[in-house]
This record gives sequence, C-alpha cells and structure tokens, in this order.
Amino acid sequence: MGGIWGVYALFVTTLFIVAVLFSFYLFIVKPNGVKKAISLSKDKYTEFSPTIKFLIWVALLLILIGFWMPFLFTRKALIADFDFTSTGAIGDTFGGILNPFVALAAVIVTGLAFYMQYQANQQIQDQFKVQQFESQFYKLLDFHRENVKEMSFSLYGEDADGRKVFKLIVQQIETAYGEISPFFENLNLDGIVKNDFLASIKSIKAKRQEIDLAKLIQLDIAYTIVFLGISVRDQYPLTRFLIKKYEKSFIRNIYYFLILKPSDIKFRKEWNTIRQTAAPGVDFKSLRDKWMENLDDEAVMDQLYQDIEYNETKDYEIKEIAFQTLIKNNSIKFYGGHQFRLGHYFRNLFQIYKLIDRTSFLTDIEKFNYSKVIRSQLSSYELYLLFFNSISSLGYEWEFAYIDEQKQNCLISKYQILKNVPDLHIYNIIDIPSFFPDIDYDFR
Repeated sequence: MGGIWGVYALFVTTLFIVAVLFSFYLFIVKPNGVKKAISLSKDKYTEFSPTIKFLIWVALLLILIGFWMPFLFTRKALIADFDFTSTGAIGDTFGGILNPFVALAAVIVTGLAFYMQYQANQQIQDQFKVQQFESQFYKLLDFHRENVKEMSFSLYGEDADGRKVFKLIVQQIETAYGEISPFFENLNLDGIVKNDFLASIKSIKAKRQEIDLAKLIQLDIAYTIVFLGISVRDQYPLTRFLIKKYEKSFIRNIYYFLILKPSDIKFRKEWNTIRQTAAPGVDFKSLRDKWMENLDDEAVMDQLYQDIEYNETKDYEIKEIAFQTLIKNNSIKFYGGHQFRLGHYFRNLFQIYKLIDRTSFLTDIEKFNYSKVIRSQLSSYELYLLFFNSISSLGYEWEFAYIDEQKQNCLISKYQILKNVPDLHIYNIIDIPSFFPDIDYDFR
C-alpha cells in the first residue's frame, strides 16, 4: 500500500509541475519568446499587490498540500486519534481529504480570476478615457495650428502671415512700452493706480519680490492698448477696462497721445515731433483741444501759414503743423488692436492647458509630457507674446490670479511654458525671470 501511495505522490507532484510549466509555455513563452516571457512574468508579478501575491501562493500551497494529504494521512499516525488508515475505502479517504483543499484553492483562484477580470475592465475603461482625452487634446491642438495659419497683419508696409504675425505684434508692444515711458518718469504709483488694483499687484510683489511694479504697470497698459486697440471704435472698451484699475486722467492723457499715431510710415516725422511733447506734466487732452480750436480759427491758421512761408515758425507751431497733418491723415491708427486675431488664439491655448491640468486620471509626469507637446508648437515670438499676455491684467488667469494660493493653478510655472524663451532680458529692461522665477530656463 505504501508503495502505491509513494508512486501516487510522485505522479501528482510531477503532473502539477508539468501542468504549471505547460501553461507558462502555452500562454506566455510561445507568443513572446523565452526572454521576453520571463521579463513579462516578472513585470506582471511585480504589479500585483502584496495581498494578491499572498493569495496566489496560498492557492498553490493548498493544491500541493491537497495532493500530498492522502499520502500523509494514510500513514501510520503518531497519535491514535489521528489515524486515518482505517477510515473506509481508499477512494473515500482520497476524496474526503483532497476535496476540502482543492475546493478552498478553487475558491481563491476563482476570486482571483474575478479580480483579474475587474482589473482588465478597469484598464479598458482607463484606455477609453485616455482615448477621449487625446481626441479632445489633439483637436484643440489642430485648432491652435489653424488659428496661427489664418493670421495676417501689416505694419509700416511689412506684410506678415502665420507665425510671422507674432513678431510684428511683439514689436508693437515694445514700441508702445517705449512711447508711454515719459508718462512714468518720477511718477508716484499711488497717484495713478486705484486702491483695489494696487493691493492686488502689491500681493504679487510680495510673492515675486524681484518684480518692478512700475514696469509691471507700464507693461500692463502697453499690452492692453495693443490688444484692445486705440481707434475711435475701440475707445470705450479700452478706457472702460483701464479706468477700472487706473486714474481716469492718467489713462485719458495716454489715450489722446497715442491716438495721434497713424499706421502710415510716411507720417513718422510728424509723429516723432508730437512724441517730443510727451511728459508727465503735459495734459494731452487740453493740448489736443487747443490745437483743434486753432484748426477752426482762420486768423490763427493764416498766421501759421505766414510764419511757414517766411520760415519763422516757432516750436509750438511746428507741433501744431504736425498735429494738423496727423489729424487729416489718421483714419487708420497704428494701434488698431488685435482682439479679433488674438482673442480666440489665447482662449484656445488656455483651454488646452486647462484640459491637461484638470484631467484627474493623468499623473503629474503625463500632464507635463502633454504640456511639452504644446510648448513644442510655440515659436519664440509666441512665447514672448504669451509672457506679455500673462503679466497683463487681461491674462492673470495664467498665473497671477492664483499667486496667493498653492502653485497648483499657476500654469506658466507649473508647466514651464516659458522655458524656451531665448532672450530673458528684453532690451535689457524687462527681466522675465523676475516675473516667473520658478521656471528652469534653457538660456539662463
């Protein structure tokens, strides 16, 4: 009898090992090859939680114990109460001892199978979510490319299409910044910035101590003028927006100064003459009204033309002549505005980043990798324009609106959007890292 049980134990053990090895070969080795199969098995096993690993080993152990128990329990027992050699027919002994172990192992394996199926379903759902996200992401990216492709603009006789438009717009912003500089000389910010907005920018200064508030305000006004436009049609939305933040007399002075600048390069000389008048103490609204009255006064104009004829024109008369020329040839303004070009461009770009940021099933690394895809689409001048937009009150949602909170909503710094800006010190005046110090710039 003992010989039979020995052969049985050896047989079932060998059969078990052969079954495991055959299953491994059939389902893993054959489709993938030996090396890859071993690698996949290790990778898959490491993905299991400690509980799953424990249950797998328990199930395997129960199966092995189940096969060996008939052999062990039918041996002569050391304790009489545990003697199973005379419990009945050998088949009853085999079944009665083996079945509980096999049944318990089957319950564990069945549970694991259901759990594996649940995980597989979860993976399918996750893959579907990723597909939905990527479909929306790349559709918005296509919209971005189309927005850029459809752009066109002309400045001082230079025509531009597509990405070249951004260069001209950036030049306009830098020009506006320079042309309004005289109004900021020796100026007390408390006298031109309203209290609520002053408190807001001071809170930004508290977090980014390297920021020059005077330059921040000057950039805000310059960008807003270039974006919204300064034509007669755009006068109301522009002044209404700026007067919420700045004193009316200060904005009015800048407005009546810049509205004289025409888009035609032929009148650059006259504009430069008027530019020389710009100063903190000059009231351009009153000066403009005076010049307009003189245009309607025949005696004044006769004297002016007489002085021109005899080459006796005075300095103020030269400015009046320049003003008259600009008024007559100023139907199209230099700062005509770009809201219709840039409005949907920035809204779409912002929505792409918000889509990435609010997608909860993406890891931080995955979000950053998707953001790099967008960054790769932005030219240098687009990055400059995004910088100007993000530090202006029109674009605070990019970062400055959340600067007092956790940095999770500060998109510019969080996704290193300005990382590839080539010139960090625009005209050695505007220091980009002082506004966004947490970015690891490539050209720092």
